[in-house]
Amino acid sequence: MYAEFEELKQELNAIRAGLRNTPGASVEDLTVARGIDLELKKLSVLLRGDKTRSKREMESASSLDGVIGLLAWGAWNHRGAPTGSMKDALEDAQLMIIDANQALERIEVALDGLEEKAVEQGVPYWD
Repeated sequence: MYAEFEELKQELNAIRAGLRNTPGASVEDLTVARGIDLELKKLSVLLRGDKTRSKREMESASSLDGVIGLLAWGAWNHRGAPTGSMKDALEDAQLMIIDANQALERIEVALDGLEEKAVEQGVPYWD
């Protein structure tokens, strides 16, 4: 999941650079690329957490990394049956994984459409 996220991010950066540097490329496509970038940033917060808020000691929503880290730590230090908190955290992690996979699919579809439009406009893009 994380590898696919990074791959989509790199692909978007390449397409955006091509759109910015191609004379006559559609400005609307740059707006679409910006929207996809915002979706990737939201997904990054879901996966890794909000580093900006957390480094300033502000409350932030749980991330998939954080929930899985707590589960791993709890499992390492706990010898009994899973606690209610562990079961809740596991359920949260499973829901986050589903949400992240759905977001990745949406972003991939949007990025493929943007790539097709870019190629039609003669934007140099290397896959």
